[in-house]
Amino acid sequence: MSVYNGARYLRQAVESVLAQSLGDFEFIIIDDGSNDESPAILDEYASRDGRIRLTHRQNKGLTVSLNEMIASARGGIIARQDADDYSHPDRFMEQMRYLRNNPWIMLLGTAGYIINENGVVIQRQKIMTGTSRLHKKILKNNRFIHGSVMIRKSCLDEIGAYNDVFIYGEDYELFLRIANKYPVDNIDMPLYYYRINPASVSLVNCRKQEQTGIVVREFYRRNKNTSALLGATEYEALAKLIAGSWLNRLLESNIHLAMGRNFRLRGMIPEARRQYGKAFFYLPSPRSFYHLAKSFICRGIKK
Repeated sequence: MSVYNGARYLRQAVESVLAQSLGDFEFIIIDDGSNDESPAILDEYASRDGRIRLTHRQNKGLTVSLNEMIASARGGIIARQDADDYSHPDRFMEQMRYLRNNPWIMLLGTAGYIINENGVVIQRQKIMTGTSRLHKKILKNNRFIHGSVMIRKSCLDEIGAYNDVFIYGEDYELFLRIANKYPVDNIDMPLYYYRINPASVSLVNCRKQEQTGIVVREFYRRNKNTSALLGATEYEALAKLIAGSWLNRLLESNIHLAMGRNFRLRGMIPEARRQYGKAFFYLPSPRSFYHLAKSFICRGIKK
């Protein structure tokens, strides 16, 4: 778990890991240069539980932190956990049971719940299961909740960990790289609570996230069955190609779909409808039509 100024939700995140019904694990935490109360909170827990391996250092960013933790891990399975989310007490047990019974699966996620900044459940996060379906559909969009995944370390040792070219979308790039070579799956059990603050998601960040996703998909669509890293030069070349092709319409549509989702989660249905309408204008696909049509019959957020 990487922590940067996460004091507000940190205790809940740490305690959800320490309270797992499967308790035999090492809990690697990097304090990534926090200047709030996070270092003191982490020191407190580390002094009480020997399973915690805590490092304080200057800020280097999430991707670097994740790779440092993977490199130092002594176990055969890497489990993700974000500092502002929390896990169900049986998450590790259920995922490890599945991985023991399915040794060919290299990446395993779970279903979960989206919660707001106050911890209120907004809705259940839908996921897709089945290795064959995921192998096909992951090339369209990310099918995993990042904080919920477990990955076999042997797989990461072979194909590499997170690609430090990326500030956004580093999880999707890794998942595509794994899925290009190995079977992956989700278990349809809501074992992870994923916190978002829709009001904090800016159009600029949304654009960067969606552009990264399209570039990564295009790279691995052109390089099927490869686990090679997408380099910075190749990324820039593909980004320019996208800007001058029909994929730019897909990018704009995806941006407005994402913004529409954020407004819907805030209960701002008219604004969500407007964003879905823009998405349909840029690319009148079944996906954009579905969300636009659904926005006209939306009566609130289902939990």
